[in-house]
Amino acid sequence: MCNILITGGNGFLGSHLINLFLKEEYKILVISRNNNNIDHLEDKIKFIKYTTESYKPYKDSIHDFNPNVVIHCAWDGGNNYNSIDDVNQFYNNIPQCISLLEIINSMSIKPFFMGVGSFAEYGILYKPVDELHKETPLSYYGLSKNICKDVLQMFCIKNSIQWSWIRPCYIYGPNDVCTRLIPSVISSLLVGKDLIFDECSTVIDYLYIDDFCLAILSILNTRTTGTTNICSANEYKLKDIILLLQSKISSKSNISFDPKKNKNNLSKYIVGNNGKLKSIGWDTRVDLEEGLERTIRSYM
Repeated sequence: MCNILITGGNGFLGSHLINLFLKEEYKILVISRNNNNIDHLEDKIKFIKYTTESYKPYKDSIHDFNPNVVIHCAWDGGNNYNSIDDVNQFYNNIPQCISLLEIINSMSIKPFFMGVGSFAEYGILYKPVDELHKETPLSYYGLSKNICKDVLQMFCIKNSIQWSWIRPCYIYGPNDVCTRLIPSVISSLLVGKDLIFDECSTVIDYLYIDDFCLAILSILNTRTTGTTNICSANEYKLKDIILLLQSKISSKSNISFDPKKNKNNLSKYIVGNNGKLKSIGWDTRVDLEEGLERTIRSYM
């Protein structure tokens, strides 16, 4: 039996992981600020409402649950362009991660610890990036994630804790954060709202949420350590994705693309190399069209 502690389990990634882990008959403890996305599972999981600035008050509960695996999904900030350079991300995330690591280190049998990073750690890219690429983040979001990773890595090595740092690249699917591109476009198209974008020439690597969850399961089953990209390794132009969504919804919305709205200091190419992940037996199962169709249906 596997006991899994998930912080931030009410979020997009965490809530989908919970559904998969329940199918695997794992025991789950969630520590999160809210449970509105998982309240229908209250009889199947243990839930602790996070109301403090540290995990220390929950030490006894974590010890009693005795997790084999800890997945630290919780993160405050960085969900949209307006918040990626919020300096509070440093104060609101790194000390909290350290407090959780200290609790894990105090356990008699130390669990496998997984942290959730971001491709924003890599910075400007020109070709598919692998895990050996030197990180040069351009935003406080990317930098704070990367600092958290470095702290986690050193702490775990010094204290003989198995660790993993995953870097998801543009995961999408049902119940995603409403301010992100795909959910915001779907919502607007369904009500016939006109949309104006920048030129949307950026090339993005998108991966459906179910494939992301199976990647996590593969990492846990094989106890794959170190940094691992979770991505499709496929290239999609943002403009093409927006127009594909419009065609699938048959929306009457007018869509225009204005180069004058282009944002500066953002990579125009964000694609990953998933060779490490494939080496442990994982591969994509849901292509972009099917994934978008599933996502659209979830809004109906």
